[in-house]
Amino acid sequence: ANEIPSKIEQQTNFSGKVKHVGGVAFTMQEDMDWTQSFVPQDFEQDAPYKQWKSQQPEGLQTIFQFKSSAELARSQIEELLSAALKKLSIDTVAEEFADHGDGSLFIASWSEGNVVVLWDGKDNVGLNLFTYEERVVFANNFSAAFTQTGLLESALRDEMPRGHGRVVNLRKDLEPRRDPHFVYGMAN
Repeated sequence: ANEIPSKIEQQTNFSGKVKHVGGVAFTMQEDMDWTQSFVPQDFEQDAPYKQWKSQQPEGLQTIFQFKSSAELARSQIEELLSAALKKLSIDTVAEEFADHGDGSLFIASWSEGNVVVLWDGKDNVGLNLFTYEERVVFANNFSAAFTQTGLLESALRDEMPRGHGRVVNLRKDLEPRRDPHFVYGMAN
């Protein structure tokens, strides 16, 4: 266990201390034969490595779900979105689609991204924010501006990279492009 912090220190020039390692508690099986162990090189790594190299992140998508303790009105959702856009100096107008169901769908688009707000007609609001730049601070600020009146409480937040090439990593996690740990020792 002590070799992990020393490897991290060697690769990053940061020092650290492992205080706790949590995980699965193995049930002891008296008759289990632990004669084999495996390392990444024991598995086919070409497909994962090709996927890793093919990723081209293009932006950040942040999904929020908000809940209200009281039933909301369409005008309140529209005001919350307009106020958030204004507070963040985003010069655009949201378009509303309200011809199906009890709620509304609002869409606003600008050169750096877009936002989609879905209201269920009662007390649930979903907000889908996409930005071409991976700025978590911007998403935080948008959420804070959208909820500044206190009408809504955050129930869920999820962030994910968007792009092409089966992207699963943010650009900041890929740049500078280096081989991932699982290909070390692999014959390229």
